[in-house]
Amino acid sequence: MQQVPKPSPAFTTNVNTTNVNTTTNVNTTNVHTTNVHLQQQTVIVQHVKRRWRLKSIICIVIFLVILSSTLGSVFNGKSSNASSTSGTSTGTGTGTGTSTGTTTAIPGPRPSSTSFGPLHSDSLMLFPSPLPQPTRSLRPYGTEQAIGVPNTFTYGDMTTAWATSTADGTSLEWLLLDYQVPVRPTRVDVYQTYNPGAVVAVWVFPPGWNASAVDGAKLFWSGLPDASAKPAINVFQCVTNNQTIKGDPLFVVSRVLLIIDSTIPGYNEIDAVGLADQNSSVQWAISVAASSSYAGGNYFT
Repeated sequence: MQQVPKPSPAFTTNVNTTNVNTTTNVNTTNVHTTNVHLQQQTVIVQHVKRRWRLKSIICIVIFLVILSSTLGSVFNGKSSNASSTSGTSTGTGTGTGTSTGTTTAIPGPRPSSTSFGPLHSDSLMLFPSPLPQPTRSLRPYGTEQAIGVPNTFTYGDMTTAWATSTADGTSLEWLLLDYQVPVRPTRVDVYQTYNPGAVVAVWVFPPGWNASAVDGAKLFWSGLPDASAKPAINVFQCVTNNQTIKGDPLFVVSRVLLIIDSTIPGYNEIDAVGLADQNSSVQWAISVAASSSYAGGNYFT
């Protein structure tokens, strides 16, 4: 039998070397292709992220602009209306701080027991005693905003305080408040939340009497307007300078009348009025009437 000659070692080595080189080239090509695909995917992902980031920023900016415009319209409405009718600036209508100051009223001229001074007593005779209480939700700037405990905690043109129908008027305004329990009056606390310093007189009335000097009302405190009052929430504490009130242990009251000098620039807004007794216990008004209101009417209608 004829034997087939074996391949020489050199030939085998060459074939194996060729296979290794071919395999290495294929693997290198696959790795390169994979890297290219990964780089392309990374570029696409980064591009998508940039687009979404840009869209998010644009949406946030648009939202802030709309929100700012809406809030500005709400708070500037009253100030803009007042400026157009009176020709004077009444502020921006936005709060400028939350600080609260306490001012003790400086005794004014000797009080008179027979006259309301510049305010005619007959102008108050139409109001019943006690005043009617509100029967519906509170209106922005309404007279009824002065009822109850203070709820305006930021200085500025806030809807939660009472405001007169116009700013910078030429006549006096007034705020009449009824209280549940008759007490010996030792102090009247006026929470002024915008353009303070306009209170010039405080009258007090025995329970069941009408708002007239001849019906037992006494001038609790009087003084001059304070144009230098700081622009911050101000608790104006009026301590009586009427010796008759101080010396009469049987004199009790359940009604308070504030006289407001509206020549102090801007809306002179009041959030609440506290009536303190001989034990410094403070109660808050249960019903209110006023010379005018930005919400309209003297009561709540």
